[in-house]
Amino acid sequence: MRERCPNCGSTDLVVTNGSYSCGCGCLGLLLFGWIGLLLGLLGLGNYEIVCKHCGSRWPVGKPHQANRGGCGIFILLLIVIIIIASFGCKSSIPTIDGAWQLKTVKTRVPITLVVEKDGSFYGYGGVNRYFGKLALPIDNGKFIIKGTPGVTMMFGPDLDKEQEYLNIITSADQWKINNSNELELFCKGKRTAVFEYKPELKPNK
Repeated sequence: MRERCPNCGSTDLVVTNGSYSCGCGCLGLLLFGWIGLLLGLLGLGNYEIVCKHCGSRWPVGKPHQANRGGCGIFILLLIVIIIIASFGCKSSIPTIDGAWQLKTVKTRVPITLVVEKDGSFYGYGGVNRYFGKLALPIDNGKFIIKGTPGVTMMFGPDLDKEQEYLNIITSADQWKINNSNELELFCKGKRTAVFEYKPELKPNK
């Protein structure tokens, strides 16, 4: 009985000697760089049966191992993963540069922090405006204020909480952006403040 393709049932088959697989080579290139092109040599010299009707291929005598895409399926999955990952990166906030609103100290008027690319910062402490300068670079996770922040001299009912906040930022030494796109400040490894990203707080220039 003549052998049939296990996928489409066609008897229009041909026996081929394994050749370089462009699909596997491309997959290797994406995963491992130029040396990954060697993946295309996998199966070289092995005899396969190929269906001319649907393109399925399988080792001689092993129709149960038939497949239609070879490495092509994996390439498609890899492309999908890369696209999803790229969209995820675009939605994240990779740097402290931006406008933030404090979540961990509650005041009648929210406490804010705006950081510029040059390291200068300013905001509202709940009662007074404050401003200062961070040591550069600001994109390495270090949070070090140069000198003492300037603060206006207004009075209000939340002065104690404002002072608590100012103590937090002046003693902080590290920052990071968590998985919720929140800014976290740390002092000696202990988290001391959490800010919510608020781009609308930053004035347009």
